[in-house]
Amino acid sequence: MATVVALATIVYRNNSLENRSKALEKNLVNQHPAEKKYKDNELIVKFASQTPQLSVNKQGESLGEDLSKGAVAFEYLDNETIPQSIEILNQEYQIKEIEKVFKPESRSRAVTTKQGNQVIFDFSKVYIVRFESKQPIESLVSTLKQSNDFNYVEPNYQFEVSATPSDPEYF
Repeated sequence: MATVVALATIVYRNNSLENRSKALEKNLVNQHPAEKKYKDNELIVKFASQTPQLSVNKQGESLGEDLSKGAVAFEYLDNETIPQSIEILNQEYQIKEIEKVFKPESRSRAVTTKQGNQVIFDFSKVYIVRFESKQPIESLVSTLKQSNDFNYVEPNYQFEVSATPSDPEYF
């Protein structure tokens, strides 16, 4: 009798977990299907390690443009450091500006994360790419993911904070 009860309990728990998992998956997939909350003129990209570090051209430098301090208009980027995939993207979709996500002087953020002498993640290659106008972000993401110039490409998702954390280090 105890074996039957234990077996029934296991079957019930498995079915219950499976049903909850399916319900959660359905909820996540169908949660606000019409509301895709990302900016329709921005992408977040992380350039691959072999991709040169973007830099500002002479004209941009004379105007005080600096990628480590803020967004830089595409026209002020040094052509020698712009990957071909970004050049093509600009020709077709008119890039307005590019901005580093993690700036070196940001509060207590390392620009690279190292384990011993090996770099685990290079934050200095993560950028926001802004376009002049609304773009087909989903198709741009799938197209750019095929390029070897990027480790990842994704929409710039917008999130709403539902509570204010009590953590004093919260940004």
